[in-house]
Amino acid sequence: MFGPPRMAVQGRHAGTILWVLAALCLAVAPARAMTIDVTYGSGVTPAMQTAFNDVIAAYDAAFSNNITLQVGLVGQNAGSSYLGESTTATADVSYATWYSAMSSYDVSGLSNPTFSQAYSTLPASSALGTTNSVVVRAANLSALGFNIDLGGSPNIGSGVGLDGIIYINTSLSVAIPSGGTIPSGSYDLISVLEHELDEVMGIGSGLTDGTYPNTPEAYDYFRYSAPGTRSFSTSGSAYFSIDGGTTDLANFNQSGVGDYNDWANGSCPSQNPLPQNASSCPNQVTTLMKNATTPDPEMLALDALGYDLSNPSALLALDNAQETVPEPGSLALLVPALVGLLRLRRRRG
Repeated sequence: MFGPPRMAVQGRHAGTILWVLAALCLAVAPARAMTIDVTYGSGVTPAMQTAFNDVIAAYDAAFSNNITLQVGLVGQNAGSSYLGESTTATADVSYATWYSAMSSYDVSGLSNPTFSQAYSTLPASSALGTTNSVVVRAANLSALGFNIDLGGSPNIGSGVGLDGIIYINTSLSVAIPSGGTIPSGSYDLISVLEHELDEVMGIGSGLTDGTYPNTPEAYDYFRYSAPGTRSFSTSGSAYFSIDGGTTDLANFNQSGVGDYNDWANGSCPSQNPLPQNASSCPNQVTTLMKNATTPDPEMLALDALGYDLSNPSALLALDNAQETVPEPGSLALLVPALVGLLRLRRRRG
């Protein structure tokens, strides 16, 4: 049977959060390094910090955007309903503004072939929804060269100063993988953290966060039902593609259980365990790389949104670390487990 839904995400939208402001600036490409700063809230143990720091270090090394993101992490007791959830700062921008930013990024020297291919499939004018606008997550706006004002210093309680907050349910048994396995009945903690962080950075859908049918999220422009046919609907099938729908990289979850921006993964054990799957399966470890050179689809999704995945070997190193057996005493079974995020508007899978 299915494990708990992987996450719940709700965007904070312009007009709902006045401290998220964006102004497009000229693309400049000096030093290239992404930095994710973490603000830890209640319920986070040293072992949990270690797990998240490992994920952060891998993402910082993998993506070369010259930006600093602010992310909160908190633990909360939430019964058995879900493993993780997050809230994320977002803003509504006109489609023309977003398209222009994507165009500038494509020629800035920061992009790569994956992004360029994805960008080339975008229409010159709004093709989804009714508002001629698009919801973009604050972290993603930063990656595209916008100046973002998050309202002040990071504060877990109010959400001010944070691109997003991640919650992990402390009622469920999660563990840091060791030797490619986790203790029986537990869930992969590294995977849950990756899932939530991906969504803070940009993976989301208007189908999930309540802006459907009026306004899509940026990620919805890479959602297809057939070659050349975009899908912005909860009915029928949908899949992620960066070449106009010709190649189905992963099927989206259309079941209504979990988020519509997650991958469909069927019953447990999953035949394709990925961090962005809609439901977690106990006793399964996920990875970010299919092999030494091919990223999993969620990493390609971040690349398509404007994160320059210039060093995928850093993700492979994180995967490999989960295959290594640590010294005795260093393996931590985290029960209850960790991460919490700030609640502005969140949706639960």
